[in-house]
Amino acid sequence: LLFQSEDRSFAIAKYRRDDGTEFVAKGNDLPLEKNLTVRMYGAWKLDKSGRNQFQMDFYEIARQSDRAGVVAYLQALRCGIGKAKANLIFDKFGQDSWDILRDNPYDLMTVKGISVTQVSKLIEAMGKTQGLRGVIMLFTKANVRVSPAQASRFCAAHKNPIADLKTNPYCAVKTEG
Repeated sequence: LLFQSEDRSFAIAKYRRDDGTEFVAKGNDLPLEKNLTVRMYGAWKLDKSGRNQFQMDFYEIARQSDRAGVVAYLQALRCGIGKAKANLIFDKFGQDSWDILRDNPYDLMTVKGISVTQVSKLIEAMGKTQGLRGVIMLFTKANVRVSPAQASRFCAAHKNPIADLKTNPYCAVKTEG
């Protein structure tokens, strides 16, 4: 992390590609968890010093199959599952952890210390992040930049925000904020 605004909405951070080379990205709602594999969407721009910098519009979390990735993902959701419990989940499900999270999250309750409340919070957090990123992606594809806060307000104002946006793109005009 090179810089983060006080309200944590904007950041500049250094990332490592699969080939080991590093690059700098800036944007709203950057993924800041270590060991998390993501795919970023945006554009390369020159910074004030004339160096290439990636302006991220949105990102998708890649399927995590190793311990570090699964633990980082669970911690990033901020749903009451910390590092210790995330490691227990990986101990039980191994490389299938991602599939369990996506397809059968209530199976997590077979892990000692994981409650139905935590699984419910996990499901809610996964749904929110997926919906928020989907809305940002749709706006970006239409060449409209929105902040995570704006996308969040849109999601809060619509029961099915992605479906609403796909069927009637003008519904975004009616959303305050």
